Amino acid sequence: MSDPACIEIEHGRAIAEEKVVLGDCTADDGGWSFEESGLVRSQLDNDFCLQADYRLSSLGPGTPIRLMPCDSDEELQLFVFVKGQVIRPVEDDGLCVTWRGVNANIGNDPILLKKCDEISDELEWKLQ
Repeated sequence: MSDPACIEIEHGRAIAEEKVVLGDCTADDGGWSFEESGLVRSQLDNDFCLQADYRLSSLGPGTPIRLMPCDSDEELQLFVFVKGQVIRPVEDDGLCVTWRGVNANIGNDPILLKKCDEISDELEWKLQ
């Protein structure tokens, strides 16, 4: 993917457990800010953040990324972001946030975790 990738909320409304999907960086149902604490906060609704699934024990390749109420004490909501490159969960630096599939399917591909060394060409994330 040559253009920056964006994460959008699937149905454009911030509710707990809503899926997030690959966006085209032009829709109004995305927009995220990365905080020094590691939270990736939704600009659609400031009370919601990205979270890697529900249990730390299930963290691994294929783990879906969801929208959940922000909680800086929730380990699954803490990420590392390198501008223009990678978003990784703090709990496992070998995993990276990406989308399902090989070719980008805007609006449909769910955001999930994969092994970083398998997705080196898919890491151009853009956050505000």
